[in-house]
Amino acid sequence: MPSRSLGDLASELQHPRLKAFHAYWTSKCRGKSLPSLADIDPVEIPKHLATLALVDVVRDDAGGLRFRYRLIGSDVMDMHHANNTGKWLDEVLVSKNGAKILRNIEGVVKSAQPHFWHNTASIKGREHISYSRLLCPLATDGKTVDALVAVFVFDEGEPAPPAA
Repeated sequence: MPSRSLGDLASELQHPRLKAFHAYWTSKCRGKSLPSLADIDPVEIPKHLATLALVDVVRDDAGGLRFRYRLIGSDVMDMHHANNTGKWLDEVLVSKNGAKILRNIEGVVKSAQPHFWHNTASIKGREHISYSRLLCPLATDGKTVDALVAVFVFDEGEPAPPAA
């Protein structure tokens, strides 16, 4: 399994669903190699499907990165009041946290390490909802990240503190 250089991710994960998905992702790692998109089997993770998003990593000739939603679970679509499947994240994430989220995603691609994020939604009418997101890298060749899988937990209670 890839090493975690930014601290112990598992200790950051408080919600049982995020812990369970992290354990699932870790079980799909092949030694020091990342799992591929083909390793993620929906039959094995039915409880995560509604809160899951798959993202394709697209590299241009100059080495730039763009991200496109491949699949979005129904709870994530409901949260955003939209089905953004097939859309580019830089065109969808235009809220106050959009730039931070894109930097975090780029960081996951470059580091090939999972990332945990907890924040308050910056969607009009949904500012009272806090959410946690676990973003895990996937790589067809086991090294070069070419897809991402995100699992979300939404909480309509107290808003989260601002993300770093």
